[in-house]
Amino acid sequence: KGSVGIETTAGQTINSPNTVFVVAKYEEAAPSQFTYMFDSRSDSGGRHAHFTNNSSADKYTFHQGTQITMSEAFDNDLHVFSYQFNGDATSKLTVDSIGSVTGDTNSHNWDFGSLMMSYLGTIYQFKGAMYEFIVFDSELTESEVGTIRNHLLTKYGI
Repeated sequence: KGSVGIETTAGQTINSPNTVFVVAKYEEAAPSQFTYMFDSRSDSGGRHAHFTNNSSADKYTFHQGTQITMSEAFDNDLHVFSYQFNGDATSKLTVDSIGSVTGDTNSHNWDFGSLMMSYLGTIYQFKGAMYEFIVFDSELTESEVGTIRNHLLTKYGI
């Protein structure tokens, strides 16, 4: 419950490209406002985030300067999310049993982030539970992403 800010070790920058995995579930199946699962920045314009807003049909949005969205329906089941922030048109968000979206989300590094809220403060809080948050400071191959996703799916019985 609640939110937390995270800072990289001694201000170390997490470079683009990078890969993020999150195991989480929403409390509500249809939030009525923006809810941030994570958000980060390297400067005022360089964000790196996942958020959702049922009221605007942007069910799953990820961005690294440019937003890419999935409008597929979401629920409050436990899911494994993988984010491949590759800095080009191969950037990809995958949500198990729901689908994936690929597109150019732009490229930004980051050195501070927040879990379960916008980094701007307590507004737009994610309501739900987060079980794991894993960051690789590199672009993983599709095979590597698949291996980690399969491990998390098995670990959590999804």
